[in-house]
Amino acid sequence: MKNLIYILLFPVIVCSQNNNIIDVKKSNKIVFSTDFGAQFYYGNKFLDSDQFSREGFILNFNLFLKKRKKKYIIKSNAIVSLSNAMSKKINIYNPEINTNFTTRAPNILACNINYSLSIQSELKYNLYHAICLKFRVFPIFYKKGKVMNSYIYSFGGSIASESNGSLPDLEKAMQLSYQMLYKLTNTSNIYITCFFNSDWTFKKSQIGSLYPGVSFKFEKIINQNIKVPWLSRFRK
Repeated sequence: MKNLIYILLFPVIVCSQNNNIIDVKKSNKIVFSTDFGAQFYYGNKFLDSDQFSREGFILNFNLFLKKRKKKYIIKSNAIVSLSNAMSKKINIYNPEINTNFTTRAPNILACNINYSLSIQSELKYNLYHAICLKFRVFPIFYKKGKVMNSYIYSFGGSIASESNGSLPDLEKAMQLSYQMLYKLTNTSNIYITCFFNSDWTFKKSQIGSLYPGVSFKFEKIINQNIKVPWLSRFRK
């Protein structure tokens, strides 16, 4: 519960920072933004046979740092991600008894802390593209929707849904993506992302299956110049 309160207060704490200009290099400015959008990916298996997709909505709170290297921009991003995979029906075929039946994948509300590293370059005026690698650093919680009348939900603290034997949520442990970014204004962007999700983690070294998907997001920059203690000391 304490972690959940911190997450809810996170945007308020960041937006309350003083926005005066810091006398440091532009590349050392930490930016706070939020983005919201829809996401879809395919390839999950039910009972190790029938494949199904997960789709839903995602809300991210981002703290990122950009550094320009000649024609490229390197972006390091810490993300608090809140996602909801929508409930859906799954059609199952059992060849042993030649029977079709339908089950339901529940909606799963999940919150994770992620980290991403991307290399970005400009294609033409206000249009950029990038390659991005994202990892799940710490799963905070997930809440599973109704499955049967006697089983309303489950709540896992500091654990991902698939780690607890549940069906997967809207994200995986790792993601490799190609992004197209269009800058609407200096503080708002539109992202279209094609990606491959993976279950790979440091504890699970085998790459295994890849899950292709696509997402569409709108980003709004809230604070372009966050004061943090280590930058204040560096300034001195």
